[in-house]
Amino acid sequence: MQDLLGKGANVNATDHEGKTPLYWAVENGHKEEVEILLSNGANVNAVDKGGKTPLHSVLKKGNIDINVLNALLRKEGIDVNLADKNKDTPLHSVLKKDNIDINVLNALLGAKEINVNAQDKDDRTPLHLAAKKDNIDINVLNALLRAEGINVNAQDKDDRTPLHLAAKKDNIDINVLNALLGAEGIDVNIKDKLAEQTPLHWAVVKGHKEAVEALLGKDGIDINIKDKHGDTPLDLATTQDIRTLLQNTDELLKAAGRGDIDTVNDLINQGASVNATDQDGKTPLHWAVENGHAEIVKDLLNKGANVNAKDDDGNTPLDFAVNHQDIETLLRNTAELLEAARRGDIDEVKRLIDEGANVNATDQDGKTPLHSAANKETRTLLIDTALLEAAKSGNINEVKRLISEGANVNAVEDLYTPLYWAAKNNHFNIVEVLLDNGAYVDGVNYSMERDVLTLLQEKEAEYCKSSLHLAARLGNLEAVKDLLGKGANVNAQNDTRETPLHVAAKKGHKDVVEALLNVNGINVNAQDKYDSTPLHRAAKEVHKDVVEALLDKGANVDAEDENGDTPLDLATTQDIRTLLQPAEKSDDGSAGGSSTDSEGGQEEEKRVGDDTELQSDNSKEGEKTSTTSAEQGTGVSNGSQPTGSTQNNGGQTSTTSAGQGTDIKAEGVEPVAPTEPTQTEEQPSSFFGSLFSILMKPFSLIGSFFSDFFSWLFGSDEPTQSSSESDQPVVLEPPSNSGDNDII
Repeated sequence: MQDLLGKGANVNATDHEGKTPLYWAVENGHKEEVEILLSNGANVNAVDKGGKTPLHSVLKKGNIDINVLNALLRKEGIDVNLADKNKDTPLHSVLKKDNIDINVLNALLGAKEINVNAQDKDDRTPLHLAAKKDNIDINVLNALLRAEGINVNAQDKDDRTPLHLAAKKDNIDINVLNALLGAEGIDVNIKDKLAEQTPLHWAVVKGHKEAVEALLGKDGIDINIKDKHGDTPLDLATTQDIRTLLQNTDELLKAAGRGDIDTVNDLINQGASVNATDQDGKTPLHWAVENGHAEIVKDLLNKGANVNAKDDDGNTPLDFAVNHQDIETLLRNTAELLEAARRGDIDEVKRLIDEGANVNATDQDGKTPLHSAANKETRTLLIDTALLEAAKSGNINEVKRLISEGANVNAVEDLYTPLYWAAKNNHFNIVEVLLDNGAYVDGVNYSMERDVLTLLQEKEAEYCKSSLHLAARLGNLEAVKDLLGKGANVNAQNDTRETPLHVAAKKGHKDVVEALLNVNGINVNAQDKYDSTPLHRAAKEVHKDVVEALLDKGANVDAEDENGDTPLDLATTQDIRTLLQPAEKSDDGSAGGSSTDSEGGQEEEKRVGDDTELQSDNSKEGEKTSTTSAEQGTGVSNGSQPTGSTQNNGGQTSTTSAGQGTDIKAEGVEPVAPTEPTQTEEQPSSFFGSLFSILMKPFSLIGSFFSDFFSWLFGSDEPTQSSSESDQPVVLEPPSNSGDNDII
């Protein structure tokens, strides 16, 4: 190609269809040839006999080469708005394809001077085509709605807007309808040419209840608007559910005017539009303000009433509040809150909220202060406050929406949480939603916890997870048994990974703990997000009977939390420490004995008593004496020792070494069986005992040597221990601090 161009070939020559080389290179996806032709002066805006440009050509392909498209869009002088004989621009061509590539659409929308409101032969814009299309990707629609200068109220040759086309589809897509309703500046009351009907008329005629509900929720919707036959949407309703929706909205206007707060709330909860207008353009808020109904004003604002709504004479609700100072202050602060949120003035936002400004009120575009928040800090404050208000007022749809947008279900205002307000005001459907999304029951006072529990017990098994934790926390044994019987998961974890056993152990509810421990499959060593086990909780909170129950079930005393602490490390009382100590590991790694064993009894080579008896024979008669702590004026604990026992018998001592299985007997005295172990007082730690033993070992060996030497030199009536026995080490430990003078 380069050679031909070099020899003077016409880069813009056309064939019998009026197509240039660039057209064919684009259609066949030859990017290099496209680049060569463009660099040699190819006309990027050349049209064929059908009025289509190379840009049209690349966009009609099934698989569009984004590289070829970008090469064309980068070319200086390209006209992205050229229309073919059907008045379709390249943007129309993209929207008429069965499968729309969002990347291709974004590339076109990013082109300079793109006309997003260009109209085809039916006067329809790309947004009309998107709204009418079945199974449209919502991302495609949103990309168009975000485009600069988009006209959401553009009308085709029948005066229908994109909203008309979305509302009259047989298979309506509620996501498309909601996206259009959320667009800035959308007018829901435009009439078409044929029957002078609005989108609401069409949704009612088609029997789309969900669409009717969505339209009724839009600010300024006129439910009494008439078509060319004099029919309102209510006149055209053929199903009872839609008739009820429309009647409720009409009744809401009247109830707000007469101050019937119960009816107002009931109607709103049944789907009545809080921003619907009457024949004069007045909303329920206009009527409530004009008649001085302050509580209804607050309720309407909480439900999203437009504080800046204008009637047919241009009056806002604030204009009707001149004779009602408290209402005027509320409305003025709320209007100022919307502005402060837009500016991101967090201090002003806080001040206005403290002074009673309503965070759920909307502006003329249906935006709340939250929607308008200019920064993250402002948004966090507003969304959490909005959740508290929604939970308080019972607006479950708003609660769900706010949670989905990141509201903190445990937000606190004046020490109260959303769960507190929902429980206090008997909004138990909201209680369920909050608990399912991780609300802490600790934020609710004790009496209300029981109300919440009673509600959850009556529900099906899907709520058992939340209620089992709550029942365990309250120590409600019957509720625990009832919930377990309904199939509640005994090992279910909440958002901090606590199981019901964690909760019951922390609170010290022994009967609940035992009931949980008796369930097959209970994980007694479950760890929460801080790696704490139920035993950690019970030990720290000084619940001795719970500690015992957990130990009996095999709780791991060596488990460490995220700080490396074992349950023993967290124990603050001696009785619990005593329970936990025996299961500590000895120096050789073996497990300890029963709960009455002292630490000193865990050493493999330990001999009886806290003072080791140095055997010697200093008398000519060979009489053996065991040096005891009593003779040294030191008290010795009389606890049972795993390795041996010694009994005093009139000054003569019999020593049994369980570790060696050998008896050393005084003259004429038979071996005495070890006594049953008795409770000992706490011994010094095994570490110091081991250290003392090491230091005293040489003296023990010297004593043993002289004992054998004198026995040989002077003779003895008693048999001498074998060398193998005498070679065994004798371990000495420091004396006990006990005041007892018992001889072991």
